[in-house]
Amino acid sequence: MQEISKKSSIPWMKILFGSILLMILGLAIYLLSIFSGMKDTINAQMYQPIPSINQIQSEEKIAHGELINILFIGVNTKASNRTGSDTLIIFSLDPKTDSVSMINIPRHTRASLGSEEKEDKINRAFTYGGADLAVESIKSLLDIEIDYYIQLDLAGIAELIDGIGGLTIHNELSIEADDFQVSPGELHLSGAKALRYVEMLYQYQGEDLDQAELQQQVFETIMTKLTTSLTINKVEVIASFLGENIITNIDYDNVEQLVRNYSSVGGNISDYTLDGTEEIIDDEYYFIVPDSEIKKVQQLIVNPDTEI
Repeated sequence: MQEISKKSSIPWMKILFGSILLMILGLAIYLLSIFSGMKDTINAQMYQPIPSINQIQSEEKIAHGELINILFIGVNTKASNRTGSDTLIIFSLDPKTDSVSMINIPRHTRASLGSEEKEDKINRAFTYGGADLAVESIKSLLDIEIDYYIQLDLAGIAELIDGIGGLTIHNELSIEADDFQVSPGELHLSGAKALRYVEMLYQYQGEDLDQAELQQQVFETIMTKLTTSLTINKVEVIASFLGENIITNIDYDNVEQLVRNYSSVGGNISDYTLDGTEEIIDDEYYFIVPDSEIKKVQQLIVNPDTEI
């Protein structure tokens, strides 16, 4: 059983997305390796190296099983009114300590975007310069290396769930909202309803509702449906999900090394959200992160057991 330490309050739906992404990525490409021609297809559709990441250095790290930092960028390109990144999480994987540190960066964090002196909200880096500027800006903000990035269109999660026939889960709550109502018992949910259910669970959580257990239930249901009775249809669903919703600088060969050298990580999972203060600057809301907080995060990446 995984040990999950809660160093800070964080909307666990974002962590769920990130966890699903990392594990499905490795699982899917591993499964697709048995089908001829898939390697070139995956590399052509997903692989996109960027100037802000030293690709050679990153590949050397995974080859030797060293600590690596992966930036997860959650976007919603299918929403016409949203062009920035919705979610920014750094996954720090260290096979030597069997640990994963997840650092959530609030989307309104004030930061210098790339080499520009002007400061803006960190999520706008993606708007102005895509994943490359987002990576460069976070490297500058936290003064750390980013070895890989994974850009996920969050709408693809719902499509993936629909592709495997939806989710059947055991629900213990009565939820009444204008657009969503459920009663205790077994639920069969479409992709859109499953994500809405996750959102409502977060809003309804209390002392008797453990968020880690809720996360685990939904996550395990998805993974079980993907891995049980593997069929050509499921492989096609996974391939479609990857090709249409994910862009990354991790190519097929990199993923094989990632699965081989980092399969043990996850015994010690810690999550942390950057702390700071809220300020209104030039009539805009910003989240201000002090230098002392940056140092805490740097230490947490190196040592996940750090007491914050």
